[in-house]
Amino acid sequence: MNGTTWQKYRLTLPSQNPPFFLDNYHKPWYHSQFEAAGFEPIANYSSTKIMVADKPYSRLKAFEADASQAITIRPFNMAQFEADLNAICAVSVASFQENFLYTPLSFEAFLTQYLPVKALMNPQFVLIAEDAHAQPVGFVFAVDNLFDKTEKTLVAKTIAVLPSLRSNGLGTVLLEKIHQTAWKEEYTAVFHALMVEANVSSKILAEGSELYQTYQLMGMPLL
Repeated sequence: MNGTTWQKYRLTLPSQNPPFFLDNYHKPWYHSQFEAAGFEPIANYSSTKIMVADKPYSRLKAFEADASQAITIRPFNMAQFEADLNAICAVSVASFQENFLYTPLSFEAFLTQYLPVKALMNPQFVLIAEDAHAQPVGFVFAVDNLFDKTEKTLVAKTIAVLPSLRSNGLGTVLLEKIHQTAWKEEYTAVFHALMVEANVSSKILAEGSELYQTYQLMGMPLL
């Protein structure tokens, strides 16, 4: 069977924490049913919760203070929705190629996935990084946690940076910008959603994060 990294393929493990917006949700007994049917975990994932505050944001401040910086970060432009979404799609396809069970995805299919949340997008929480030629090199997509009725929290659903730029800390800069904006807008926490175990994204802003939810991808050999 072909794999995919674009759909809801993770099984949520039993937890006392309520799901956040765009999280996976499964009944607590689903996992035991998969095990009883002979499935075993083949990959592990997690979501974390980080309380936002007036932190140093050292990587972001150094980035903004560097006059020679060839990369700029701008908010998503809703007036050119498909063009900016195409930019995000290009970065996603290039960034996720090394992911477990990756398969290519067309822009048409990518667009279909994002259209349902278009009305919920806040441009200050969907950031695109561009090089000196205005070509996309990274992005972060975050959205309000609509399930939280008691306080303002944010869900950082996807972050991606071109493989050639992963070592320069651009991913941390993008997330620090999201956290800083969230703090200024009086949000209390940011969820970092559905990160694969040992992936670089799980290490970004890991300090001060609280493990919130765990997931597994289940599989079994086909005879």
